[in-house]
Amino acid sequence: MKKRFNMIDLGLIALVILGLFLYFNRDKVKDLDKDQAEGKKVHLVCVVEDVHKSAFDQLAVGDQLFAEYQDQPGYITSIDLEPYKKVEVGSDGKLYEVVHQEDHVKATVGLEAQVDYDGPYMQLGGQEVKAGLDYILKTEDFASKSRIVTCEVVE
Repeated sequence: MKKRFNMIDLGLIALVILGLFLYFNRDKVKDLDKDQAEGKKVHLVCVVEDVHKSAFDQLAVGDQLFAEYQDQPGYITSIDLEPYKKVEVGSDGKLYEVVHQEDHVKATVGLEAQVDYDGPYMQLGGQEVKAGLDYILKTEDFASKSRIVTCEVVE
């Protein structure tokens, strides 16, 4: 019995060829959406609270941000450490700032970065960048959860 090609066989062959094409050109296909977004330079100020001060030995001005298994177009411009204070209600009903642990600090970290900008949405390393949102501050040697306090578009 002789078997001929029919439309189903041709469709399967076309799918296999398309799959091979997409597999070998996956880097080009993945970067198509990045070309459509505009880039803007922003200055961010992030606050990291209640972290042991020895953790910041790994962080330095000039460190490059790291996310999605690659370096990101952003650098640390400033690091300011101060004792971490909690607000507590005293016995007289007034609010007081109290230092509970001497070795825990509150860090204010300045960042300068090139973000992908598409309409009202800005992202850096796969994370949305907007004042008030949590941001994972990550370099090659340091990672911590932070909160974006200010987000200023430079250009």
